[in-house]
Amino acid sequence: MHCNSTRLTSAALKEAGIFEFDTVIIAIGNYIQESIVTTLNVKEAVYPR
Repeated sequence: MHCNSTRLTSAALKEAGIFEFDTVIIAIGNYIQESIVTTLNVKEAVYPR
C-alpha cells in the first residue's frame, strides 16, 4: 500500500484498512517527522491509552 503520509490520521489509516494487518512497516524515507507521526498514529489506534 502506498499512502501520502502528510494525511495519515488515525481515521485515514482505519479507512485504508491498515488495522486489518498483523504487522505494519512504516518506511517514509527522508521525512523523519512524518514517519514518527504516522508511527504514533498507528500505535495510538492499536493501543489506546
